[in-house]
Amino acid sequence: MTSRCCHYVMRLGIPQEYFHVRLVGTPDKLYVMATLNDIVCSWENTFNRIKRSYNLHYHLKPEQIDVITHILRNENCFAVLPTGFGKSICYMLPPVLLNETISDKRHYGLILSPLRSLMYDQVRSCNAMGIKSCCITRKKDMDTETIEDIKKGLFTLLFMSPEALLFIDSWRPILLQSKIYGDGVCLIAIDECHVLELWGDDFRPTYRMLGELRSHFSCSFLILTATCTNVMKRNILKQLYFGENEMQLVSKVPDRPNISLYYKFGSLSITEEMAWYLRELKSDGIKARKAILYVRTITQCGKVFANFMAYLGNAAYGDGSKVIQNRISEVYHGALASTDQERVVSRFSQDVLRCIICTVAFGMGVNIPDLNIVFHWGCSNSIVEY
Repeated sequence: MTSRCCHYVMRLGIPQEYFHVRLVGTPDKLYVMATLNDIVCSWENTFNRIKRSYNLHYHLKPEQIDVITHILRNENCFAVLPTGFGKSICYMLPPVLLNETISDKRHYGLILSPLRSLMYDQVRSCNAMGIKSCCITRKKDMDTETIEDIKKGLFTLLFMSPEALLFIDSWRPILLQSKIYGDGVCLIAIDECHVLELWGDDFRPTYRMLGELRSHFSCSFLILTATCTNVMKRNILKQLYFGENEMQLVSKVPDRPNISLYYKFGSLSITEEMAWYLRELKSDGIKARKAILYVRTITQCGKVFANFMAYLGNAAYGDGSKVIQNRISEVYHGALASTDQERVVSRFSQDVLRCIICTVAFGMGVNIPDLNIVFHWGCSNSIVEY
């Protein structure tokens, strides 16, 4: 028991003077546990102290507090929380809190994400808050300065796909075999974990290999989703080689009373069915309601986008200047160049871009607070996928 406690304390980087103390009739293991309890119990005070520095102008919800507390206790956590609830703060805060509490060692979070659009959005949000973050992709798509900063351990949060972490050989020595990350990673988050169940067999087989990470890091695992049945949860834990007794569950009923669902049987002409919204785009321009239009295939993306551009004419450009930066409608799919994907995500978070025509490659977990409408042109394969 004593050695296990000491290993945990040392792994977090607590200075040794905290547990090399003179015994006064109390076993040192109890002193160590008291130190850990002090850190866990006082983290909300630390959070309140640093809120202004990180632009965190809100109170945490009870479920968020539960998740973060589990992570700081070095416990694994499976969080099933509604869309828009604020799941990302659950993996943003633990490394920040530990860095604020323990000054002589840096702590890191590795965030495994299924979509580049989600990673770009989260990196942008984290950096805006003052949490230094980066997105790890192929080295040829990254600038030299960012790569060197990653090697030096200068980023608190590192976002990546499972493929980048496990399959790109140039990242393995840096992330899986270096002392910086071997000692410093305090959290591995698997975001949108339902893709383990939906994509693991054929489309993204690397997701079924994520259990390998448990042999590289002795840190907390945080599994996050808004979409998960009990059967899916059991299957996901099995794929990651976790027993149900090794995982703390935090969940909340996903009902969102501010969201309404409408459906209708339509014609084969999308411009006919969506004429009302196209008229709004044409007349209101950058003041039109912001929308996402999901289609089933990349081919449909191109066709629908061409129809929209033809209908809108000159109105397709916010101020009349026909440059790509002024488009009020854009297309997004997995085959789009990474620079274009990043540009679309960034613009959609701002004011000019009003409508994205996309496949499911866009949108999972992306934070667009002023989004008003989500269209689905065609049915999903299942309710869970929807």
